[in-house]
Amino acid sequence: MDRTTLQPDDFLRRVSERLRTLGITERQAGVRAGSPSLLRVIRNGLQRGTQRGINTTSLKRIADALETTPDWLLTGTEESTTPAPPGNPKPERAATSNLPLDSFNKDLPVLGTAAGSIIQGVSGLKLGRAPLGYILRPPRLAGIPNAYAVRVTGRSMEPMLRSGDLCIVDPNETAMPGDTVIVQTQHYDTDPGQTYVKILASRSGARIALRQTNPEATIEIPREYVSSVHRVLTMADVFGD
Repeated sequence: MDRTTLQPDDFLRRVSERLRTLGITERQAGVRAGSPSLLRVIRNGLQRGTQRGINTTSLKRIADALETTPDWLLTGTEESTTPAPPGNPKPERAATSNLPLDSFNKDLPVLGTAAGSIIQGVSGLKLGRAPLGYILRPPRLAGIPNAYAVRVTGRSMEPMLRSGDLCIVDPNETAMPGDTVIVQTQHYDTDPGQTYVKILASRSGARIALRQTNPEATIEIPREYVSSVHRVLTMADVFGD
């Protein structure tokens, strides 16, 4: 499959421009392109330097989803827009910025307290049944009863996440390598469990690999001990930019 090299910053800027113009989210564009996580995976790869280009098939799918051309996404030298396909109107964007705060329910539970880890040098969390408190539920999470937030403790993910930061989670989202994740483990039936806020490095049928930034370390956990892997939403996911 042919692969096209690109300038990551310019490409991502033009993608963001089209998302704003069309009034859709990264995920909605991905759905149009046939894979909800397509743009997110490509963005993560480009920003982290693990991806240098994009295959021509994916580029065409993204261009069609953003109603533009591959050449414009790559170079910005052609018209940015093409006519929308008949019968495929642009979805209306929710005007969340104009909604009063008191119209949002303050019912999104905040979980997470500091806990020792069974893995030396790796900090963990404890997610108890009783929430630490509640925050306003973003419109993106309306109607998702199992959504939650985690209050980060410790310094293991600095500077990306600092102690006290909030991570917002939709458990129905699929986590991909490069995503920040909440991972829960349990080693035996009566084990209270360990919870980690880390970066998903890789996953296979036998184990998952997690990465932390302070100090830099990668840990591997057998899949049989992993009870859940939940992706932490980005600000673009939550607020639709």
